[in-house]
Amino acid sequence: MPVRGVRRDVTPAEHARRYHVRTMYKRASALLLALAVLAVPVYAKRRAIGPRDVVSSPYLDAAKQAANWLASLERRSADGISWPRSDKNSFAPTGLSHGAAGIGAFHLRLYQVTREQKYLDLARGAASFVAAEYRRGREGGYDWQSGAVGGGELFVLMYRETGDARYLDDARMTAEILLRQAIRDANGTHWQMAGTSNVYTGIAHGAAGAGVFFLHLYEITGDAQYLDVARDVYRWMRPYTIPLGDGIGWKRLTVDETAYHGFCGGSSGILYFLDELVRATNDEQYRADFVATANGLAASADPTVNGVGWYYTSAKNGNRGVIYCHGTSCASSAVAHAFTVTGDSRYADLARAAMGHLESIAVTAQGDGPLWPHVERSGLIESGFQTGAASVGYAFLRVHAALGDSRYLDEAIRAGEHLIRRADRPAPGQLRWVNYIQGGDPADVAYDTGWYTGSAGIGLFLLDLHDRVTGRPPLDRFSPLHP
Repeated sequence: MPVRGVRRDVTPAEHARRYHVRTMYKRASALLLALAVLAVPVYAKRRAIGPRDVVSSPYLDAAKQAANWLASLERRSADGISWPRSDKNSFAPTGLSHGAAGIGAFHLRLYQVTREQKYLDLARGAASFVAAEYRRGREGGYDWQSGAVGGGELFVLMYRETGDARYLDDARMTAEILLRQAIRDANGTHWQMAGTSNVYTGIAHGAAGAGVFFLHLYEITGDAQYLDVARDVYRWMRPYTIPLGDGIGWKRLTVDETAYHGFCGGSSGILYFLDELVRATNDEQYRADFVATANGLAASADPTVNGVGWYYTSAKNGNRGVIYCHGTSCASSAVAHAFTVTGDSRYADLARAAMGHLESIAVTAQGDGPLWPHVERSGLIESGFQTGAASVGYAFLRVHAALGDSRYLDEAIRAGEHLIRRADRPAPGQLRWVNYIQGGDPADVAYDTGWYTGSAGIGLFLLDLHDRVTGRPPLDRFSPLHP
C-alpha cells in the first residue's frame, strides 16, 4: 500500500518562498516580505510557540478582526459564553453550524495559531456553554451540524489541545446522549431526526458524522465500546450504496435511488469516515470501501470545457453544485485526499481538472471577485465556509496541500483577498461578512456569526490561508477545523 502523503514533496518552507516570489512584484509590501523571510525558522517544525513568535499576515489580521466582531456580540453567563446566530437573530444555538460549538472551534484554532490566551479562554467558555446546555437536555438533536455530534467534536478538540479531563467527561456525556437516542438493532446503529421520516447516512445529518465522533472518542480514551459503535454505524450504512463504474456511491437518504456526491450528505463526506475507520483499525474492508468510494466519485465526474464538475447525484439532473457542502469543491477535495492516501495519480488528475473548472466559472459581483455561484448557472452567491467564496477558496487550499501546485495557492489567495476587501467594518478593528452577496430571500440576508455561513467559518479559512503563506504545514486530520 503506498504511503499516506507520498506526493507531498514540496516543503512548507518552499511553499513560503514560492509565495514570496509570486507576490513581490504584484504588491510591494514589506509585511509580506517579512513573512517570507521569517517563515522558515518559525514554522519549520511544530514547536511550542508564544505570541511573540507569531508572524502576522493580512489573513491572520482579518481573522482576529472577525474575532473582535464576535466579541462585541458575546454573551457571558455562569454557564459559559454564547453568541447570537446573527445580527438579526438573537437566538444563541449550541451547534457547530450556527452556534457556540462552531464559534468555539474558531477561537480554538485562533489560539493554536497565535498562542494568545484570550482565544483559548473564549473556546473554553464556548465549550462550557455547550456542555451546560447538553446537561439540560438542550443538545438540539443528534447530528454533526446542529446537534450533539458537533458539540462532542468540540470537546474532543479541546481535550486534545489542553489535556483537561473536563472535556473528556463532556465528550463521554455526549456519547451517552447519542447512545440513548440511537436506533440499535441487528442491522447496526443509526439515528433519526425527530419530526421526519428521513433517515440520513452522511456526515452532516447522518450516521457517518456520529461514527467519526465515536472514532475520535475511541482514539483519546482507548475504550473499545466506542470503536464498536463506529463499526456498527458502518455495518448499518453499507447496504445504502450504489455501484458506480468500478466503485460505489452512497445514498443520502435510505430511500434514495441515486448516489449523492456531496460532503454534507454523500460520498465526499463519507470518504473521511472510512479514512478514520482505516486509521483506527487498519481493516482491509474499510480500506477497500475507501478506494471504492473514491472510484465512485471518479466515475461520476462530469467533463466540462475546462475540466470536470460533479452534479448533486448520480442521476445528473439539474445543474452542477459548486460549494463545499454539496458541490465540485468538496468532491475535488475528496479525490485529492484519496490521492494523498493511495498515491493513485488518477485522483490527482481529477482534482486538477476540477480546479480548472472552478477557475473557469468564477464570477464577480458589484465589480469584484472572484466569487462562485452556489449552483452553476444560478444567481445565488454567498460568502461562507461551507456555502460561498470561502468554501471554494478552502477547496483550492485542500488541493494545493495534496498536489503542491502553487497555482492553487494563488487562487486561494485571490479568494481570501476578495473576502477581506468585501468585508463590512461595523467598528474599528472589526470585520464581518454578509451571508448572501447576491440572491437569496431578503429576509434571510444577515451577518451570521457561525461556522457554516458566518464569520467564524470564514475566519477558519483565513487561518488556513495564513498557515500556508507563512510556511506552516496544513492540517491533515478530519475535524470541524478541517472538514
